[in-house]
Amino acid sequence: MEDIFDELLSNTQKRDYDEYLKDEFSAEREQVQRGIALEKQIVADFENFIHSRGKELGLELVTLSEDDIAKARTVLYNGQVVAVDGRKEKPLDVVSGIFCEVGVATVSYKTMHEPSVKCMSITSHIEDSTTKEDYYENSRKERVNETDVTNAMIYWELEACLDAAKTATWVLKDGPAMHPGLVWKDSATCFSHLEKVIAAKNIVGIVKDFRAAESLWRYGRCLKPGQYLVVYRGVGQWVKDIGKEGKLSADFKQGPGAKIVKGVFKAGRSFWIFEAHQDTVHQAMPVVMADALNNKRGMPQLIDLADKILGNRFPSGLYGKKINREFLQHGMDYYLDIVDERMLRG
Repeated sequence: MEDIFDELLSNTQKRDYDEYLKDEFSAEREQVQRGIALEKQIVADFENFIHSRGKELGLELVTLSEDDIAKARTVLYNGQVVAVDGRKEKPLDVVSGIFCEVGVATVSYKTMHEPSVKCMSITSHIEDSTTKEDYYENSRKERVNETDVTNAMIYWELEACLDAAKTATWVLKDGPAMHPGLVWKDSATCFSHLEKVIAAKNIVGIVKDFRAAESLWRYGRCLKPGQYLVVYRGVGQWVKDIGKEGKLSADFKQGPGAKIVKGVFKAGRSFWIFEAHQDTVHQAMPVVMADALNNKRGMPQLIDLADKILGNRFPSGLYGKKINREFLQHGMDYYLDIVDERMLRG
């Protein structure tokens, strides 16, 4: 079988710039039309599958009534629903360590003007590497990487969710409640945290990214406004391990993780992913849907509000500029080594 890379190279159209400007993209247009036609067939198959074999395989399609939404709005506007979101910024790594800033915001409709915002600053110190010999020895050890920083942010988001869950009726978390990065890690610290989230029963993950959930995208295309569909039952159905599965991860998936369900919901034009506890999913979804109806994107408005708060409090690039300024004070040589080269273009 021909290698896919070789096939990509052989099927690529080469042309000079003048030809590129004159081209009407006929090949691309044909491919788009072919893709749309195929997508319609696939979505039709998914819709037939839901109605013919859905119940048999655990799929559960629910259509919410106006009365369901009206009751949920009372809970929502009384401030009993809280949204949690996190944001991270990790400038370029340098010899002297790793710098990262993580902000976490918690907000409800009663606390819009005074949201809770916390900041965690990650620094990896070099106290154990004060000589070049120590540095080369320690550099062989595993360093904190982008995944570790993301997992730390998710951990702190869940920590904020657990704090909010003590008094709020519902907590909406931006992103997965059962983040794959924490489940893969096989860490006792992570699983203890995730088990507390599951035990709370009132924390709902709202996921925007469909890149790792192609089937959920297709299921979402089948929904009508006001509907949600439970697709997966148990974390093990959607969190697949890379390589050998650890014992803690396997036990978690078969134990507490089996109580979490995942699916898609649609308030208006757009649809999104949710994760919720199996015992409370049908009480939570009217609240999620009611808030999503406040937003033209179909995303719960509180989630977007938490994201906007973080954007204002932790604007992109600010933390990196602080680090760069510190290096600049020690001389241009240090600054030019670490600054983004795009900033130096004329």
